[in-house]
Amino acid sequence: MFLPFKHMTPKLAIRTSQNLTLVGISYHEAPLEILEGLALSNEEIVRFYQTALKYPELINTFVLSTCNRTELYGFGDDTAYISALLIEILHKIVGDKRFPGQQFFYLHYGQDSLHHLARVAASLDAMILGEAQIFGQVKAAYKTSISYKAAEPAFARLMQAVFTAAKRARSETEIGRGVVSIASAAVHVASRFFNNLTQQTVVVVGAGENSRLMLQHFYDQNPQRIIIINRTFDKAQRIAKTVGGEAWPWTQLTQAVSAADVLACAVRLSEPVIDGQLLAKAMENRSARSLLVLDLGLPRNVTPHNHHSNVFINDLEAFHQVVDENLGRRKMEVSRVEAIIDEEIDKLHNDEHTAQIKPFIIALRTAIEQMRKSETLQATLGLNANETAAVDRATTAVTNKLLHLTTESIKAFANQQANYLQIKAVTELMVKLKETNLSPTFRDTPYIK
Repeated sequence: MFLPFKHMTPKLAIRTSQNLTLVGISYHEAPLEILEGLALSNEEIVRFYQTALKYPELINTFVLSTCNRTELYGFGDDTAYISALLIEILHKIVGDKRFPGQQFFYLHYGQDSLHHLARVAASLDAMILGEAQIFGQVKAAYKTSISYKAAEPAFARLMQAVFTAAKRARSETEIGRGVVSIASAAVHVASRFFNNLTQQTVVVVGAGENSRLMLQHFYDQNPQRIIIINRTFDKAQRIAKTVGGEAWPWTQLTQAVSAADVLACAVRLSEPVIDGQLLAKAMENRSARSLLVLDLGLPRNVTPHNHHSNVFINDLEAFHQVVDENLGRRKMEVSRVEAIIDEEIDKLHNDEHTAQIKPFIIALRTAIEQMRKSETLQATLGLNANETAAVDRATTAVTNKLLHLTTESIKAFANQQANYLQIKAVTELMVKLKETNLSPTFRDTPYIK
């Protein structure tokens, strides 16, 4: 892979979001095996930063690598060159075998890069809309980045705008409200059924992915007791330790059902694990205690025909309904989150534009003040102290009012034009004022060449 010739882009005194470049690959464009191949380990991320530091063109960079995406952000003057450089470094890190064709990558430059990053942090680009985990992953990626290469202030301002937008999205909209996974939906049903689970015994049958997820969600609800049953007892023991639960052997399944207030099943079997006979035997010594059954099996783990008035069975259909309702509410919030992102990016752009022209505004005000003082000095020759002070106050008031209007006009103009046009316009104004030769001190004003 060869890098293109560098463009002769002039260096900017103040870097802005226009200098941000993104090279990425995600679940939108690439199959799982490619995403797995490009998922960078912590050691590889360190190597990426160490390699990037060798290139002075890369002022700052950071890597966001999750199970669903690998994105490389670079901050530098020549965005086209930076994108090729990021891909080249990634290729060196992962090698030919893991590196896919470039058709799987997407590229964003300038404001598009910033907007994409804000959407990612606000969980609009997540596989599960509104998931909270991605925001933490973005913050961790940035923290790792600055631990290897301190971000310059302009880059830090970009990240602050991204983080502010993501935080506002979580606090001001419903984008993260409601459970949207089957496992969390099942636990949500249980917590609503019992109001809370602090007095209940939870029995989880199975040790697969859904069972482990349910156990984490149950653990957060602080139930009185958690029991895990699995056909492989050692596996049940290992999982039980992670949540402070008890592991029971498969032979005690009936006793476990009898002890349960909540029975959650997620086992891959062609036949039900809990049939009518087992359920009837387990219910003999329960008096009138209710049993809530959460069946996540496909096929079903629990016989659907229930003849017990105090047994309440919920299956995947019920959990999917909960998920669909919550996802529907989240989708309705997307436009509000987009508006928050646009608002924060607009604030950033205004601040960037103001920062770009600030030196010129300072120079303008300094030059005009020098001219005012010079002309006032000439005009007040022969006047007494009170008269001189009156003239000084009057000229100061007039120039301040005129400069205020001029400054606001320049700022408004800067917020509507591209970076170089802003600087060029203000520079031309300064040059024209200098050429008037109204004051010898004005010709020596800084920032005018």
